[in-house]
Amino acid sequence: MSSGGLANRIGVASRLLPVTGWRALNDLRESRLHSSLEAPLFREINLEMTIVCNLRCPFCWWWGTNGVAPKIIREKQPLWKDQLTFEEIQKVFLPLKGKKVHVYLSGGEPFERKDAIDIIEFISSMGLTVSFTTNGTLLTDPIIERLVKVKGVTIVHFSIDGPQEIHDSIRGKGNFATTIANAQKILALRENRRPQVWANSVITNALFGKTTELVRTIEKAGFDRHVFQHLWFADRPTLDQHKQALMDDFGIVDTAAEGHLMELPGKEYGRKVYEELEGTRRAVFPFQMWTAPRLSLEESEKYYSDMKFCVVKSCGKPWAGINIKADGTVEFCPDQWIAYSVGNVREAPLLELWNNDAAKKFRSKLNEHGLWPGCVHCCAINWRQQ
Repeated sequence: MSSGGLANRIGVASRLLPVTGWRALNDLRESRLHSSLEAPLFREINLEMTIVCNLRCPFCWWWGTNGVAPKIIREKQPLWKDQLTFEEIQKVFLPLKGKKVHVYLSGGEPFERKDAIDIIEFISSMGLTVSFTTNGTLLTDPIIERLVKVKGVTIVHFSIDGPQEIHDSIRGKGNFATTIANAQKILALRENRRPQVWANSVITNALFGKTTELVRTIEKAGFDRHVFQHLWFADRPTLDQHKQALMDDFGIVDTAAEGHLMELPGKEYGRKVYEELEGTRRAVFPFQMWTAPRLSLEESEKYYSDMKFCVVKSCGKPWAGINIKADGTVEFCPDQWIAYSVGNVREAPLLELWNNDAAKKFRSKLNEHGLWPGCVHCCAINWRQQ
């Protein structure tokens, strides 16, 4: 067999496995985890650096059309301004020195914090690996020069919404060029292809007919990979059911997921999304293109038309990872899906909160339900279903 033929077969296998094998492996791993309410040491931490952002993207659960950040500000919730200090973050991570833990930094925009690069350097110095998502507009040359020297940084995700015209219509004139330029500075300065530089795009109808053009632009710019995310959303009936279920289980009035409110796009929309993504995948292969989640035609139609459809039936996040909010509140669910707290790192060490009574209660209720109504489009479930 020629080397080209072998490479093609490996490539085809790698594209098929995510739809089949990875889901089976995920189900097996999670079934083992769920057997106990006490979990082994978390493998991942999502540290929400801040909810502040310099941009206003319409699909953002913080600052978008239905974003919850304005409500948080009006109610003067500590999540807005009472952010963990650099010293408090150091205190959280010192006990984790040398552990096999990956830290994902999210926002808002992480680099709205002037000490963001200091935090990245410190976490890496603890022997932990780090990745983060940025809109790329606040990166400066001094930050980039420090960033490429941090050995623990594995991936820098740049949010890119489309070719220049589409991206700038969403994020502001000139921002596409700024983001691409800053990504290319990292690519030029890095050593041994570290960190990896990925483009993240939310697949929306604005991209229909433009997706291949976007991926080709990203490939030409030198990025290592392009990831398309389906919309994370819930319709009004689902959010109401979600809210009632959390009240029944935990006695809390939880409106955190309101930022994900969206009308169901419908079956035909799902078909168009599938055709757009799969057509682009064939056109740009072998350039690395992922979709989160990777859906068949039937699954894509259901994803956008039936809020009872989910790619997987359970969530292993509370057994594998933890979410630290900007104000130190500790939750299992990222991106405002469920605001159930197991404590705050200002009041107790993270390792104590991980398996406390509140944490075990959450795992127990999740075992009972499999998922709550709003969970089916959560990134924690769908991101790994490549």
